[in-house]
Amino acid sequence: MNKDQRQAKLVEIINEKKKISVNDLAEIFAVSTVTMRKDLTDLDSAGLIRRTHNFAELIDDDSISQKLSFHFKEKTEIAQKAVDLVSDGETIMVESGSCCAIFAKKLAETKKNITIITNSIFIADYIRDSSVQVIVIGGIYQAKSQVLIGPVLAESVKNYKVDKLFIGADGYSFEWGFSNKDPFRGEAVRHMAERCDSVIVLTESHKFATSGCLSLGLVGKVDRVVTDKNINKKAKDHLKASGIKLILS
Repeated sequence: MNKDQRQAKLVEIINEKKKISVNDLAEIFAVSTVTMRKDLTDLDSAGLIRRTHNFAELIDDDSISQKLSFHFKEKTEIAQKAVDLVSDGETIMVESGSCCAIFAKKLAETKKNITIITNSIFIADYIRDSSVQVIVIGGIYQAKSQVLIGPVLAESVKNYKVDKLFIGADGYSFEWGFSNKDPFRGEAVRHMAERCDSVIVLTESHKFATSGCLSLGLVGKVDRVVTDKNINKKAKDHLKASGIKLILS
């Protein structure tokens, strides 16, 4: 098990246990407490868990940081697969969401001369120490999700035109396609999609088990989906019948 695999498993264990000692974690992974503390420091810095003196614990709030830790292994694998869709020197758009944040981080770690145009203050801050150039699209600040939305964003995004937009989703309907829970974020996605040639969805397979309540209005615009191998057959067949290329992590 390499470092990335160990840290992904660490996040899963801390999510399950809520709080666990460094010694117990070191024993589970058969590593030294020094190695374990380094892993926990990395995860704490990434906002995935909270490290105290002798313990690691789950972040107990409703922020994107907390959402990052759920299904972290799947999200990391999806993000890593999506990185292959971006070339060095490329300019892309990335919408908010936990899968997209991990994707942006992986891009920063593996690609050169990348520019990310985003409406996510969280993503801009999440990769602030990288060499990625970040352009933040203006708008009204939505504190809970840390994104910019509204009519200012609709005007601001008109200044850009790129090949690819990467987005997340909260659900999928056979009738109306991908969905989310926030109409303002959904509107922002639609405005961003108008300025891109290709829309790529990054989301975990369990999202295909729920239809969601608000359509993103992207039927016919999504051309690729990156998800994990546990996607159900019905959703897989429907995506392919809709002309959407499915990429499994």
